[in-house]
Amino acid sequence: PDGLALVVSDGRRWSWRQLAAEVERVREDSPGTDAGSKPSRTVAMIDASSSPESVFRILASIEDRVPFAPIDPRLPDREIRARRALLATDSDAMAILFTSGSTGRPRGVELSRAAFVASARASAERLGWRDVDRWLCVLPMAHVGGLSILTRSLGARRTIVLAERFDVEAVVDLIEREQVTLISLVPTMLARLLESGHLGASETRFDTIRAILVGGAAAPDAMWDEAIGRGLPVLETWGMTET
Repeated sequence: PDGLALVVSDGRRWSWRQLAAEVERVREDSPGTDAGSKPSRTVAMIDASSSPESVFRILASIEDRVPFAPIDPRLPDREIRARRALLATDSDAMAILFTSGSTGRPRGVELSRAAFVASARASAERLGWRDVDRWLCVLPMAHVGGLSILTRSLGARRTIVLAERFDVEAVVDLIEREQVTLISLVPTMLARLLESGHLGASETRFDTIRAILVGGAAAPDAMWDEAIGRGLPVLETWGMTET
């Protein structure tokens, strides 16, 4: 219970005991969470900004088995309204995530609790877990890549290091300060980190990093060559919201 659960960019930190208390606070402030009551099937839209409060709200929904749809607050109002219109009035899913719309308009995908558990297990089989692991979450939690960092770390009771926005210098400082071991990035983020010149085999400040997962889009061969040439433990990942 006293192990470190969550750290954010400004240095605030929560143990698992403290995180559970924050989740309970959110649950008490939410309607329809009386003990012994039947779980609500009404989908809750959650402002999935990269903030501790968003983490608390997501975990509260998981705890109460209330299906939730995390929404990126940076979207234009019309896009948020369009996503709201796509949501069913009730659902048996754990979460409803929206596709990127690469083959048309975004669609709401219902993902079960079992799907997140299976995904976390599959990840653990490939990467394993170490006692000291800390996973940097700099991807939006409104997308499956960011949300999966939360669910994997929750299942394994490992520390989540939450970057509240992607800023190269701030992220580099966070990796060093919090001894991050696992990182998930999209190619654009990796490119900016490489351009900064901070990451590389000669940088002993970052020798805690054991895997950098890169996905979400195709990365050019030159980027892989540069990252591997610098001795970075980059791994190519593939995924779809539907799976």
